[in-house]
Amino acid sequence: MSAHQDITQILGRHAVGDLSGFNDVYAAVYSELKSIARYQLRKAWSIDNLNATILVNEAYIKLSAPDSLRIENRKHFFALAARAMRQVLVNHIEQQYAQKRGGDWLQQTYTESIFDHQSPEEEFLFINEVIDKVRNISDDLANLIELKCFGGMTEVEIAELLSVHVRTVRRNWQKAKLLLLKIMDEKSSLCH
Repeated sequence: MSAHQDITQILGRHAVGDLSGFNDVYAAVYSELKSIARYQLRKAWSIDNLNATILVNEAYIKLSAPDSLRIENRKHFFALAARAMRQVLVNHIEQQYAQKRGGDWLQQTYTESIFDHQSPEEEFLFINEVIDKVRNISDDLANLIELKCFGGMTEVEIAELLSVHVRTVRRNWQKAKLLLLKIMDEKSSLCH
């Protein structure tokens, strides 16, 4: 039996109430999750008091909560883990900015000057917002963007994870890029 089948089987145990199943999966893929976390942290630039271990652990807390989604298989697990890590990063960036920008003052909406002079953290938050908009249109394309941009996975790794051909990933990546550009264009045109 392959590692992929083992993980899917363990997740099946978790789905029927065996809580140790989730812990077993997390332990089995911990090094892969840390690689994803390191990649995401490189993309997020300077986040105080956050490292790959903390990011993986906070994602674990989010995913292991009793009210979290039912995890169907390996593919679903990694998509949810990448999303959970992105959410943790966004929360940390927003907290940093809240403190730097006056704590509980009212948040300012994006303006033209913000788009012209975005900090890396603001850019990260903007990309997060765009991915959320993509998710409203296509969950599959949003997952692909998360795996590629936030998970640091190659097209070959994504194809293996999703059990599809690399050409399918490339085709969907082209669609995702076009959708991203369209949403980003619409968003930036609102500020001009």
